[in-house]
Amino acid sequence: MPLQKDTLVLHGRYRIDDLLGEGASAEVYLATQLNLRAPRALKVLRRAPAGGDTARIDEYRRRFELEGELQERLGDNPGIVRVHDTDEHEGAPVLVMEYLPGKTLKTAIQVLGGRGMPWQRCAEVLREVASGLEALHEKQYVHRDVKPSNVLFAANGRAKLGDLGVAQTDLTRTRT
Repeated sequence: MPLQKDTLVLHGRYRIDDLLGEGASAEVYLATQLNLRAPRALKVLRRAPAGGDTARIDEYRRRFELEGELQERLGDNPGIVRVHDTDEHEGAPVLVMEYLPGKTLKTAIQVLGGRGMPWQRCAEVLREVASGLEALHEKQYVHRDVKPSNVLFAANGRAKLGDLGVAQTDLTRTRT
């Protein structure tokens, strides 16, 4: 069940302000970190993701935890969405991330309506995303899900790569 507006979560430190989006396994909320009066994005893993068999739920949880660990290892890299904290709410894991109000590359493309982005801006976005990928590769990880909806924009327009839940390294790679 989605969290309701004005609900206090994570030991009363965050107030839910709005639902930003939903994916197959998680919901992302705009929240206010009350002690700092700072906006944050809270990514909350659903207890029963779509198609909710136990093995699938365990896999989503493992990916979710990996995402938090990996983003923590990357630190404050300007090309990656920053994770501030991890916690749980009513048994569901939560990633507390920087809030990026500039939407996604997917949204930016839709707004352009087929007109195309100026080549200078395309090159800038590509360079910023490549910076995030380089940081991942330096840690021996491959993102595996680079797409316009996983490129988010900060208020200053800088592009950052998010959603590292399916990233892999030789140490985590599995075969199916």
